[in-house]
Amino acid sequence: MVPDRACKRSEPLLRATRPSIIGDRGGGDRMEEYEVDLRDYLRVIWRKKWLILGVFLVAIGAALLVSFRMPSQYEATALVRLSSLPQIDRVRLQAPSFHEVMIILKVRGLLKEALKELESGLPGPEGSSLRGLSLKAEIPEKDLLKELGLLGAQGAQFEPKVIELKLKGPLEPHLLEVILEACLHSLGETLRGDLSADAKEEIARLSTEMEVLQGQREELLEELDQEAAEYKETLEKQRDELRQELAQIEQAKEKLGLQAGEQNATLEGIILRERFIALNARLQQVERELADLELRGYKKFPELYAQVQALDRELRELQATVELTQRLLNPGPGSGWEPFEVLGQPAAPPGPIGPNRRMNVAVAGVLGLFVGVLLAFFVHYMEGERVEREAVDHPAEGRSTKEMEKEEK
Repeated sequence: MVPDRACKRSEPLLRATRPSIIGDRGGGDRMEEYEVDLRDYLRVIWRKKWLILGVFLVAIGAALLVSFRMPSQYEATALVRLSSLPQIDRVRLQAPSFHEVMIILKVRGLLKEALKELESGLPGPEGSSLRGLSLKAEIPEKDLLKELGLLGAQGAQFEPKVIELKLKGPLEPHLLEVILEACLHSLGETLRGDLSADAKEEIARLSTEMEVLQGQREELLEELDQEAAEYKETLEKQRDELRQELAQIEQAKEKLGLQAGEQNATLEGIILRERFIALNARLQQVERELADLELRGYKKFPELYAQVQALDRELRELQATVELTQRLLNPGPGSGWEPFEVLGQPAAPPGPIGPNRRMNVAVAGVLGLFVGVLLAFFVHYMEGERVEREAVDHPAEGRSTKEMEKEEK
């Protein structure tokens, strides 16, 4: 029947995927069937060569159009080494790390701050090419934040503090160098600002400790003053009592003048004279202690005085720590802390780094061929389905199988 003949025309493309169910057919027959199927595939590709060529040319043309419409990309690089902080006792400050720098680059908008600085014409540091430069006249009005990309990576495997900064964008190399230099300036200001905030917190904490110690010192001094006043009052009271008693004894001068062995000497006079001598010696001792108290002051109370001295030493150490911490806040070389050292100034090669137009065209060509072949087989399959439906609906009478296959070819 004719429908069977029409169905045979769609069989060649299916033979390669059908397993052989004839047990007595040898390997030669299977190879012959495979070669016939391969010729069928090549025949379909040759018949649809113009379709495949058209898809290939469209892909190549689109790749050329897109690649040459894309602006050339340039790249500027700079190499920096993060600085360490000086060791300061009692201060909990951390030097900037690679992770912190990456957060500043990606999250805190370093590139945006640098572009604002340049567009406003703010001067850069001394000796920098940023001084007096404004990009408004050189860069066309477009969103630079979408066009530029600032990346950071560790510059050396065994030196985690070395960071390589890369700025990519469709700008001239010298402009990328200027923008990257502005990024370095903004990065330094940001790191100094972060350290300044941390240092101020530490200074506030140290100041609080100093206030507490100063209060303890004042309490000890008050206690010392009270002890000294009470001791002085006791000594003065003893001195007054001794003077009064000596004055009473001096009133009996006739008894004091008689010594033992004299004719008119009495036992009462002898005792009174010895008492006078003892009281006078005690009075001199009290006066010496008062003079020593006036001379030595707090040293007369060694335990309390030692505590005051210890507090004074601790206060001096805290004050020196605060002064060292405040030096980190002073801007400028030599007087303050610099967050990093520039190992390699921003530099951009004159040649572009992208786009790789040859690679784009080559990839587009391969994809175009692949899509063209798939589309050719799909079209062939749809044509076979259409022929089968027509053969079923309108059987061709009087046409041989050879004529139909010739027509198909």
